[in-house]
Amino acid sequence: LRDPQFSAAPVLASDVIHAQSRDLPRIFRVTASQLTVPPTLCSLLLLADNETERARWLQVLGELHRLLMDLRPRPLPVYTLKEAYDNGLPLLPHALCAAIIDQERLALGTEEGLYIIHLHTNDIIQVGECKRVQRLAVIQPTGLLAVLCGRGPSVRLFALDELESCEAAGAKITESRGCQSLAAGRVLQASTPVLCVAVKRQVLCYQLGPGPGPWHRRIRELQVAGPVQSLALVGDRLCVGAAGAFALYPLLNEAAPLVLGPGLATEGLGPSEALGAVELSLSEFLLLLSTAGIYVDRTGKKSRSQELLWPATPIGWGESGAPGPERALGGPSDVLSQPLICAAIPQVRPLNPEGSLCLFGSEKVRLTYLRNRLAEKDEFNIPDLTDNSRRQLFRTKSKRRFFFRVSEEQRLQQRREMLKDPFVRSKLISPPTNFSHLAHMGPGDGRPEVPSVSARSAGGPGLCAGGGGEAL
Repeated sequence: LRDPQFSAAPVLASDVIHAQSRDLPRIFRVTASQLTVPPTLCSLLLLADNETERARWLQVLGELHRLLMDLRPRPLPVYTLKEAYDNGLPLLPHALCAAIIDQERLALGTEEGLYIIHLHTNDIIQVGECKRVQRLAVIQPTGLLAVLCGRGPSVRLFALDELESCEAAGAKITESRGCQSLAAGRVLQASTPVLCVAVKRQVLCYQLGPGPGPWHRRIRELQVAGPVQSLALVGDRLCVGAAGAFALYPLLNEAAPLVLGPGLATEGLGPSEALGAVELSLSEFLLLLSTAGIYVDRTGKKSRSQELLWPATPIGWGESGAPGPERALGGPSDVLSQPLICAAIPQVRPLNPEGSLCLFGSEKVRLTYLRNRLAEKDEFNIPDLTDNSRRQLFRTKSKRRFFFRVSEEQRLQQRREMLKDPFVRSKLISPPTNFSHLAHMGPGDGRPEVPSVSARSAGGPGLCAGGGGEAL
C-alpha cells in the first residue's frame, strides 16, 4: 500500500481468458512494483464473493493507498531491487548460494559445482571438484572464499586469485566434515579474520591467513546444548542459535556465554527454529525465529513488548532483510525497527549471508541485487540487461569453461529483424560527413549556377556529396 505504483482495478475478459464469464464481475487485480532496474510490476488476481464486495474492496484499497501517500508521500529509503545478471542463464534456477567476489565477478554454487561468472565478458568457469555447494563466504582482507560443499558437507578455502583456474582444489578443513553452518568475519577491532564452523553440537573457530596457500589455525572449540541451527559473528563474540534459543560466546577468552532471550519458547511462540540474529544497535539485538522476531538488550532480556510476526513461514533470511515469506520480501527498518515490505516478489530465497543477492520467481527465475539506497554505489558492476537477450551457454574444449553469448545464427536473425524496421534501418546508414557546399541546384537566387556539362567535361569542378556520398 505504501508503493507509489500500487493500484487495484477491475479486469477485462482479455485479462483473464481462462476465467468463466459469470466470474468476471467478481475478479479484480492488485498491482505493485517489483524491480527498480529494469522496471517490473507484479499483479495478483483476486476473486470476491460478488460484484458488490469487489466494489467495496476496490474502494477501501484505493482510499487506504491515497491516505498513506498523503501522510507519507515519499517512501522510506530502504532498498533498491536490481536484476544482477541475465535471467536466461540456465544455472540460475539451480543456484543454492552466491557471493560477490569483486566488481567484475560473482560466485554461484549449485548441485553440480562452483561457478565463477565474469559479468561483462560473460565467461563462466567451473572451479575444482566441489559438488552440492550450499554456502559461500568471502573473507577479507585475506582474499579467501570459504565454500561449504559435498554430500557429507565440509569446508574448503580458496584464494580469490586461484578462482580463474579450473583445476584449483582449495584447502580442505578436515575437522569440518558434517558441517551444518558457518560464519566468517573479523575480530580484534576487525584486524584478525576468523571462520567458525558448526558440526552437530560443536563449533570450531579458526584464525585464517593467506599464506602462499590458505592456512587456518584453531583458536576456540565450543560445546552447545543442542544441534546448531545458525551462526553469526557480533563484534568479538559468536552468536549461536540452537534449539530455538540464542547465546553469545566470547572468542577472545574463556568467559561463560550470555543467553539471549531466555524462556522465549514458554511465551506462546511454540517450537521455533533459530534462524539468526541481527545487531540493530550497540544495545539491542533482533532475534529471528521461524515464528517471530524478538527484540532483546545487551543483557539478553526482552527490550520491547511488540514482536515481529511473519505473514508466512520464512524460507530464508539475510542481514539485508528479515526472513522472506513465500510471496514477499520483508525487512526491518534500522531507524524505526518496524516491518517494511520492500517488494512483492514471489518465492524469494536469499543466496548469501548478507542477503544482498537473492533469487525469485518460478517461470522466470531472476538473480536480484538488494542495494541500500544510502550506499554510495553498487557492490559490483551490474551489466546492461534485457529480458530477451537470446544468449546461450556454450562449452569450450576444456569442458570447465563456458561462455554465455548470442550464437552467430541468432545474431544474424536479430540483424535481419532490425533491418525490417525502417527507423532502425535508417539509423544503421551513416550520414555524410565533412559536407561542403559546391553549387546550388535550382532556380537562380543570387547563387552561382551549376556549370554546364561541357564545362565539367573540360575539367571544370563537379558536384560531389561529402563523406561517403556518391558523385552526382
